[in-house]
Amino acid sequence: MAGERIRVLIVDDHDATVQTVTTMLRLDPEFEVVGVANDGKAGVEQVAALQPDVALMDINMPVMDGITATEIIVQRHPGTAVVMLSAQTDHEYLRRSMNVGASYFLAKPVSSDEIYNAIRRSRRDRPAQRSPSSLRAAASDARRS
Repeated sequence: MAGERIRVLIVDDHDATVQTVTTMLRLDPEFEVVGVANDGKAGVEQVAALQPDVALMDINMPVMDGITATEIIVQRHPGTAVVMLSAQTDHEYLRRSMNVGASYFLAKPVSSDEIYNAIRRSRRDRPAQRSPSSLRAAASDARRS
């Protein structure tokens, strides 16, 4: 795993967010943006096609919301971790995201360091290898942010 770039798919319906996050990730040679999807359904399809290490997922999107997309991705592609990146800061969104298998929940606006660290941690601790206690710890960390 050392020396390999972390392959990231960005799933968000806001072009400004996609551009900002893409630029942020391209500034660090550790990350490779392998694709972009503008809704949850397209995100699920892109995960199947591209097999990214991590999907950065918005919640409120057309066609299919990010929580539903996350649940499908976690079930079908356990090697892809999902990091929620959303303006929705309600604890219910956090709870639902973690319950379907999201690795982390980041509230917009978010710093590049927060995104980098969540991606690194979620890749290191992939969903297929996560225990219930590590999910609770991730939810607790996200609430403190």
